[in-house]
Amino acid sequence: MKMQQSAASTPLDDLIGVRHVAMLKIDVEGADLLALSSADASFAAHRVDHSVVEFGPPSRWTAVTGQSAADGVSVMTKIRNHGYHVRVIRSFAWDAARGMISDNTIREATRFNVQYLELVNEADDEQLVRAMSTCNCESYLWFARREQQ
Repeated sequence: MKMQQSAASTPLDDLIGVRHVAMLKIDVEGADLLALSSADASFAAHRVDHSVVEFGPPSRWTAVTGQSAADGVSVMTKIRNHGYHVRVIRSFAWDAARGMISDNTIREATRFNVQYLELVNEADDEQLVRAMSTCNCESYLWFARREQQ
């Protein structure tokens, strides 16, 4: 029998307020969609330059918060529409997703010494989430504000 646990939480928008955040790291073991959604106003106002998120897998979203793969795609698309690049950093789902992404060119972010794949549209988001579902593994996403590449 799985034991349910709860923890107090504060929306990220409340913590960020009107401040500027250079880097926001999120690793909340399956509550990542809730955490990202709780920072929606901060992303919309471009208060966050970069965010790195342990993302998924979809089975964890369902188990922890009842959210689905479609919810994951929706969150990624919404952040992109706020003016952010959506990038996959080398992670468990990297190989599974790489061949499915429309432009599967590995890019180098020399400023941060990291390799990534750029997800350019909702179809790419869907492919990544599908790959994560297939391998039942998470990925690491990097949301980079477009002016802050």
